[in-house]
Amino acid sequence: MNFRVIDSTVVPQAMKGLGSLTQVLRSASEDFQIQPLRVVSQSPIYTREVILCDGALPLVWAKSTLFSKHEKTVAAYCGLEGQSLGEQLLFSYQSVERSPYQFIECSLPTIEHSKQCGLIQNQGRISKFTWQEHDSTLVLVEVFYHLALKMINTTQSLED
Repeated sequence: MNFRVIDSTVVPQAMKGLGSLTQVLRSASEDFQIQPLRVVSQSPIYTREVILCDGALPLVWAKSTLFSKHEKTVAAYCGLEGQSLGEQLLFSYQSVERSPYQFIECSLPTIEHSKQCGLIQNQGRISKFTWQEHDSTLVLVEVFYHLALKMINTTQSLED
C-alpha cells in the first residue's frame, strides 16, 4: 500500500470519530461482520488484515500490526479471528492510549470486495496504540468505503 499524509481539513468528518468504529458501524448495520483476510504471526510482529462489512457489502478495510512480546496481549490479538480488535483489546483496557490520527490518501492492492462493490474511498487514517504497563505498540490503518461514511454520517445525524 502506498500512501501520503494529508491535512485533516480535507477528510470527511465521519473519519474523525474517536470511539470504536466497530460499535458505530454495528449500530448502523443490519448484518455487521468482520471478515478476516490475512493473519501473519512472526514474533514479535503480528499482522491482521480484515474487512468490516454489512452483509456482503464492504465498509472498511483495516490492517493492524502489533509489536509485542507480552504473552497475554499477543494471545488476545492472535485469538481475535472475526472479533472486534477495538472491543476485545484496544478499548477494554484503560492502560491503552491512542495517538492522534494521521489522515492519509492511499492506493490499496486490489481487494476482491472492491471489485464487487465499486469505489473504495481513497482516504483513510492511521493511529497508534500503546500499552502503558508493558512495551507493546499497535499500528492501525483503516481505509473507508463510501458506504461506511454514509452510515457513520447517518448515525451521527440521528444522535444530534
